[in-house]
Amino acid sequence: MKQWIKDMLEVQTADMRTKRMNARLKNIPNEKKEILTSFGAEKDKLAVLKDKVKDSEKEIRAIEAKIADVNAKVDDLNKKSAMIKKNEEYKIMLNEVASQKSFISGLETKQLKVYEQLEEEKKLVAAAEKAVKNIQLEIESSVKDLEELEKNLQAEINVALEKRKPMLEKMEKLTPDILPIYVRLIKRDGEPLAKVHNNTCGFCHLKLIPQTLNDAKKGLTVTCDTCGHLIYFHED
Repeated sequence: MKQWIKDMLEVQTADMRTKRMNARLKNIPNEKKEILTSFGAEKDKLAVLKDKVKDSEKEIRAIEAKIADVNAKVDDLNKKSAMIKKNEEYKIMLNEVASQKSFISGLETKQLKVYEQLEEEKKLVAAAEKAVKNIQLEIESSVKDLEELEKNLQAEINVALEKRKPMLEKMEKLTPDILPIYVRLIKRDGEPLAKVHNNTCGFCHLKLIPQTLNDAKKGLTVTCDTCGHLIYFHED
């Protein structure tokens, strides 16, 4: 294998690793956003449960107020009944009192059901608060890990870029005609250098013409006739 191929493969290995690190680094903000979004959804669920508790407590207060009003009305009817002398009017008054007491009984039954509902809602809120607290701890840990990873990746990328400089300078001196091709290809997906395999390009997997194959076997600078990637022939 020609020296220029060995040198370029070395640079390619380093560059591909740097590309992977950059891709990972670029995705970290999205990962943070997804984590925080999921936490926001959990907090929204908790808020909905708390609103239900408030609604139930409000309903209970409204029923209590209604019961107090009706009791006051019953007391007033009882006072008035003491002054009634006619039996027919007295019976009507007693029926009205009985009706109001029956209404109060219905309100108290409803109030009891709302109390039971409130207790269940409070249990759900307590469970949700515990879950949110645990999720928050997990999220804080995950975000911290991502920030540490972000810091380490950036440091590794900076080191890799520094090491890359002398390698590129060497390539530029020995193979100035190849470097521009390599620099253009490294910006694309996949590796710039593709090994010949069964007379096909290792990148696009299409058959190479005889002249291209012969040049590759000689170790000359040659690109695939189809995809334009640099190709090389390995003795094995």
